[in-house]
Amino acid sequence: MSFRSTTVADVFVERLFDPPLGTAELESMPRSRSARLSARGVTWRESFLDRSGRRMLCRFEAPDEASLRDALEQERVQVEELWAGTVHGLGGSTLAESTAAGESPVLVQHRVEEPITSSHLRTVESLCTWCLETHRIRLVRMLLSLDLRRIVYLYRAPDAESVRLAHRQAGLELDVVWPYHEVAGCLPDGRDGA
Repeated sequence: MSFRSTTVADVFVERLFDPPLGTAELESMPRSRSARLSARGVTWRESFLDRSGRRMLCRFEAPDEASLRDALEQERVQVEELWAGTVHGLGGSTLAESTAAGESPVLVQHRVEEPITSSHLRTVESLCTWCLETHRIRLVRMLLSLDLRRIVYLYRAPDAESVRLAHRQAGLELDVVWPYHEVAGCLPDGRDGA
């Protein structure tokens, strides 16, 4: 398995919700909000909401982190984390491909103290291959922060526990693992400041 970069630099937003967010609240971003963001050079691209509705990761295209942060502050949208990064996909695989029977989307977030190196990624790749195949897990995409201290894996797997087990067996650390579904929107109306 070999990675190729599909996007130069995107900006990712992590949000937490209490009470949990329902998918109905995300049907679409209000047109007025979308137009205001667009006027600032910000375009929403995709969002991943955990199945409990408590966590969300969104990808935007923006001139830079500060532009997106300013735009979200203007919209009174509170975020937990905001970081620039790159998207790495496996040749030909996309999230839009249909999920095979018995597969669920699972997201893994991990932070490290020392920047991740290409050597580290190759080691992870070789360690993971056997574990992922054994547990019927497909790595679809990887998101890597520009400071190389944050990595997000997007998998198709039987369940989140299979992903946890495969990471443990490969000796890889993980911070948060959650099953997710893709949703339309990141800035739900009526949840500003949430």
